[in-house]
Amino acid sequence: MALPARARTASALLLALLAAVMLSTVRDYGMTGDEGVQHRYARRVLHWYATAGADRSAVAEEDISMYGAFFEGLAEAAASVSPLDPYDTRHVVNVLFALAAFAAALRMGRHLGGPEAGLLALLLLALTPPFYGHAFNNPKDIPFAGAFAVAVAVILVVSDRSPRLRRRDVVAAGLAIGIAAGVRVAGIALFGFSALLWGAVALVRARVDGAERASLGRDAARLGLCWLAVVALGWTVMVLAWPWAQLAPIRNPLRALGAFSRFWETMVVFYDGEYVPNGAVSRFYIPRWFALTLPETYGIAAVLGGLGLVGLVRRRAWPLQTRLAIVQSAWLALVALGPVGWVVLRHTPLYDGLRHFLFVVPLLAVLGGVSAASYLRHRGRRPDGLLAAALLAGSALLTFSDMIALHPYEAIYFNRLGAGGLSRGGQIRHRLLVPDLQGRRGVAAGAVREVQLSREDPGGRALHPAADFLLPEEEGRGAAPLHARLDGRPAELRAGHHAFRGPPSDSWPPRPQSGPVGGDAAVRVRGRAPGLCGGAVDEKRAAR
Repeated sequence: MALPARARTASALLLALLAAVMLSTVRDYGMTGDEGVQHRYARRVLHWYATAGADRSAVAEEDISMYGAFFEGLAEAAASVSPLDPYDTRHVVNVLFALAAFAAALRMGRHLGGPEAGLLALLLLALTPPFYGHAFNNPKDIPFAGAFAVAVAVILVVSDRSPRLRRRDVVAAGLAIGIAAGVRVAGIALFGFSALLWGAVALVRARVDGAERASLGRDAARLGLCWLAVVALGWTVMVLAWPWAQLAPIRNPLRALGAFSRFWETMVVFYDGEYVPNGAVSRFYIPRWFALTLPETYGIAAVLGGLGLVGLVRRRAWPLQTRLAIVQSAWLALVALGPVGWVVLRHTPLYDGLRHFLFVVPLLAVLGGVSAASYLRHRGRRPDGLLAAALLAGSALLTFSDMIALHPYEAIYFNRLGAGGLSRGGQIRHRLLVPDLQGRRGVAAGAVREVQLSREDPGGRALHPAADFLLPEEEGRGAAPLHARLDGRPAELRAGHHAFRGPPSDSWPPRPQSGPVGGDAAVRVRGRAPGLCGGAVDEKRAAR
């Protein structure tokens, strides 16, 4: 079997293996900080459609209404018919969106660099711990990343036929961009990116073919009409999936886009050793997070890409297909790096690490896979090619080992080169934050105190590695069982042990009350919540 055929087979097997592993381990991941709010918003969305807009709770003037509801409606509809716990069902849908990103990365890599590039792009993304960890229970950023990756893949693939796009190309691009924007309004940027790529490809073809001026005019007009049709269809899909946008189909999406560009500037975050408003963090906040949390494999692939680019520039003549591949790759790099450069230039207020920028990770994986595959294709049997292959394989194996060690906390991964590795930058700390409702130990009623949890059981009881923790004896002595959420999952806390059951909490912190603590949740947990890992940059420093 030829190498391309083997690469296609390996890609299909790897994608199937990813799906099997992720779906079989989905219940290892608990709730995250945003999921309670998202779940309630999803119920409002379904009520909006069920009552034909009579129930207006989904369009209240709140921050949550500014998020597109495509994923929320889909996840809540699935939860309403699933026999699983609603949050477990939402996590399954979350994983499906992540798998869409994996498939899109495979397709883009294969389109730009052949089957080997597709395989390496898929492997690189699968071995990106922050993306993999968030894939299970991040209901804001992973659905957008999946929809965004699919839309970028569609725009890229149909660009081969620019300027003479077919009707189904227009429909596919419009639907894909509309769904991405229906998850998060930033997806409308793809309207502009699509026009840029299709126009650039048309110009390259015209130069190579030596098209006449009259023909250029006709092609430009045809392409312009196709693009307008994509915008019209995509905008319609976005609005149909977003109740708040339906109130003002043009104004409200633009309002949301402006609001999110300067969102929540007064949130206090722990960054670089200090508690500061998130609007005051470094403008290089996101680049720094990428440098700390992307595996070294990306750096190796970037070096190989740079060396390959030098060799490409030295060639005197480029055939049409090479020129198109260069234009498409440069465009993909712009789509991936442009948003990062934009927030650096504007000094946009940010928080929660790189989670808001997970949507660029599949694109970076594609660029890395294409770069590595191209270099190995031309230099694979030479000493430098063998060295490059060994470095890539070694880095991938180390990352895979780290992911096994972290499971199910892959989202808090730190690389070795920038952050010192897991032993210095990514130690898992489980904390229980308890509102002291009765003012015990001199703490004012309603104040929040911290309870340390242990993974060691002196009594010898079997503890599930992803489920069980110990509550210190003095915390549970004399109190009724406390129904809570530990690491996001329902828990009934008792002295020395807890089990996963009990109702979730809808509010934090709960109001002070008299009498024994019990009933609905009176606890919030810091642990399995990717959105609560904003201080991890300084965990590296503190562990030194």
